[in-house]
This record gives sequence, structure tokens and C-alpha cells, in this order.
Amino acid sequence: MMEGYSALMRNAFVMIFLAEQRRQRQKVGQKGLSLLELVIYIGTASIALIGIIALFQLLANNWVRVQARARVEEQARVAVERMRYEIERGQAVIAPTPGNSGDTLKVDVPGSGGSTTRTYSGYAWSGDGIGWIAFGCTDGGATWDDCDQSAALGGDYDNPRRVTRSFDLLSGFAATQYSGFIAMNCSSSPNADACLTGEHLVTVDAAGDYHGWAYGQGLGWISFNCENTSSCFTAAGTNPCGGNAGSWRVCETWDDAADRFELHGWAWSDQVGWISFNGEDRAADCTGGEYCDWAVLATAAGTPLTFQESGNRLEVAEGSETPQPLTDSDVLIELCADEMYYFQTIANPAPARAAVSLCFQATYQGKGSALTNYSTEVRTTFQLR
Repeated sequence: MMEGYSALMRNAFVMIFLAEQRRQRQKVGQKGLSLLELVIYIGTASIALIGIIALFQLLANNWVRVQARARVEEQARVAVERMRYEIERGQAVIAPTPGNSGDTLKVDVPGSGGSTTRTYSGYAWSGDGIGWIAFGCTDGGATWDDCDQSAALGGDYDNPRRVTRSFDLLSGFAATQYSGFIAMNCSSSPNADACLTGEHLVTVDAAGDYHGWAYGQGLGWISFNCENTSSCFTAAGTNPCGGNAGSWRVCETWDDAADRFELHGWAWSDQVGWISFNGEDRAADCTGGEYCDWAVLATAAGTPLTFQESGNRLEVAEGSETPQPLTDSDVLIELCADEMYYFQTIANPAPARAAVSLCFQATYQGKGSALTNYSTEVRTTFQLR
């Protein structure tokens, strides 16, 4: 296009030059301009003016396109970097559940103080002389589930009697009603030499399934997943953690109303048998609903963040707060042409953390958008750390 305008202007200047030469030759004895010369001057000046206008229009269009591209890429970068920061420091992806897709992404992230610790509370249950198993102390009274360790453990262990979790690793210990403690990790056991005899620990994968072993005082090894003992089998009935009743394990599900995880399923001890983590899983034992009103709970240290597209803008909301825009109205956010959802959660096998893939199309629609149609596709993946 620039070459065409240059040629047009060259021709105009050539015509002006030839007209001037002719005028000089005819100047002798001639006063003023002839009508033909006037027409030539006006025509060549008009052509030159049209060329100059076209050149300025071309430069203006290029400027608008550069500004549109910068605006779109800036908005996309800011939104992606905010998501990357929150997702990579997150403890878990709440929705979409691992292996699934959706238009809303909810991530369990640390609180404002930066803590990544999730705190467990509530009770599990097992008969055969164990009774209730407290995952969080009551912090009061000289009872088996209080926070005073000195009375129960001879004064050589001062940490509170509770279970916590940092990212995918559990620590601390639960207290049984009649049989002492259950350590979730040998490095946090009341026995300082526990890791010398067996490096037992309990972990949680991206799908919310628990793996590994705990160790109980007087109870021996406690398996949180049938895979640990190669004893998964097909059995009639439904496993509360998904699959058939023979694939027993402990798992967690998100309670959106309470902003916490709720544990389900069973663990197994060779000494005492089954340990149940939620009264709802023992429906056959319920009496008037009262016996089922217990569970082990895991409360996040922070408030879940929700990312979504709304009104062709990307937004983020903290808990139940009003969503805040991540992109401005002059950039149109749409779904990628070959995708059905904005987000997809990838459930990597333990001990790897989950990953989230994201795809959206960003298009400029601000001032001067009629002069350009700039858009870009953003496709990226974030890995929880």
C-alpha cells in the first residue's frame, strides 16, 4: 500500500514539474495563467492532498492496531499472572474436581497471613476398645481430647494434640478415647525415634484421596488406602469415596456452604479393624439421625478464591465477596474456539500436585476498534506447588 502511495505522489510531482517547464516556455508575452494550466495545478494539488491524507490514515490505522495489541496483551498478562500466583501457592483445586472441566475455578489458597496449614477437627470412630478418635483437641479440661500434652504424654511432648496439613502432607496426631495417640507422620510423633523404625506418613493427592500409613500407640499400623496393602477388591455396594465398596480408602469432599473439607471413608488397622471418618457412611447404624452427626473436618487456613468469566470479563471473588474484574471492558473475553470450558483440572498422581489448564480468546473492543480486529488466544497451564 505504501509503495502505491509513493508512486502516486511521484507522478503528481512529475506533472507539476512538466507544467512548470511548459509555463516557463510560454511565459514570454503572456500574463497570468491559462485555464489549462489552472486545471493542471488544481488537479495535481488535489492528487497530492489525497495521497497525504491516505498516508496519514494508514499511519493512524497502524497506531490504533499497535495500541489495540498492547492493550489486549497487557490485560491478558495481568489476568494470567494473578491466576498463576494464586494457583501455584494453592493447597488444592476445589472445582472443577480433578479430571473434569468447568467455567468456574475455585482454589483453596493460604490466608492473608501466608499460612499454608489446614487444621483438622471432629471425630472418627472405631469400636473394639478405641471409641472416638479426636483429630482436634477441645482446648479445655483435663480430658482425653484436650490440649494439655504433659498429663497424657509424661511432659516430654508440648505440641497441641491435633492433626494439621501443609499442602499434601499430614502432621501431628489424633487422640483415641481409650488407646493413646495415632501419629500421622513419624516426624511429628510423640516418640522422637519413630522414624527410625518406619518412615510412616499420610498424604493427600490431587483428587482428595488419602494415601499412606499412620501409627497408633498400641494399635500398630493404620492404612488409609487399600492400595497400601494390595487389598482392593470388588464388592457389592458403594464406596463413599467413589467406586465399589471393596476399594476402601479415606477421601475428602468440599462443603461449599461451610468453606471446609469433610472426610469420608474408612481406614484399616490389623489390630482393631475398620475406622470410620464420617457418620453418614454408617447409615445402617444411625438411630434417629443422632449417631450419624459426626465427621472429621479440615478447615482451610484462608478463604477459597473463585475465578470465572462473566459478562465477557475475567473475574475473581474471595469467598462470598462480590467478584472483582481482572480485565477491563475494552477487552472482550470469550471461550477458545476448540474448547467447551475455560478451565480443566489435571489430577496428577501422588505425590505430584494437581494442575489447571486455561484457554480464552481476548479481543480489543475499545476506541478505534472499528479500524482493527486484533485478538489473541491465551492457552496455558498452572501447576500447584
